Amino acid sequence: MAQSSVEVLLIILLLVLFLIVFALLFYLLRKTSDLEKITKQRRVVPLAKKGGPLLGLLGREIWDTLSDQSASSERNTEIRKRYAYILQRHIEEIVEQGIYDARKGIQEEPSPEASIGGTKGEILSWIPAKYVKRLYNLGRNLSSGEEREDVSETLKSEVLEILSVIGLDTEKPDMGQTVLENIS
Repeated sequence: MAQSSVEVLLIILLLVLFLIVFALLFYLLRKTSDLEKITKQRRVVPLAKKGGPLLGLLGREIWDTLSDQSASSERNTEIRKRYAYILQRHIEEIVEQGIYDARKGIQEEPSPEASIGGTKGEILSWIPAKYVKRLYNLGRNLSSGEEREDVSETLKSEVLEILSVIGLDTEKPDMGQTVLENIS
């Protein structure tokens, strides 16, 4: 009889221990799901576009404002001064992408929009797709090394054409040469 009571006591003890472990697991599972709900509620949605405005204008708005040369205001002059560096960096980025892609043997034309870092933060820059395609292809041609002089001259004239569209050709006529020096 003593032996059977010990067996019953052991079985009861195992059942109690099993219930305690089960209760602890249930408690941990519930707390974990509560924490996940709180985390999901606090999650911040990132902005779709990187880069900020330049005097209140973003990307294509900057290009459209500068290409409308009939509106020559003090604000447009200030935008031109600030945008020259951003545009130069954007052009360099496109040409460098062409050089890099040609070396890797891929062809993936970059987007007309790019977030370019400046002295006052990132600016969202935009260049029309036809110029992006030409600059990208010139970069691909620069990587081959053949006829580098001709490609360099074509790049300079392409940059000058872009600058003339937005009225920067008189202010930065040597930007094409600067782009070539920076990517070499």
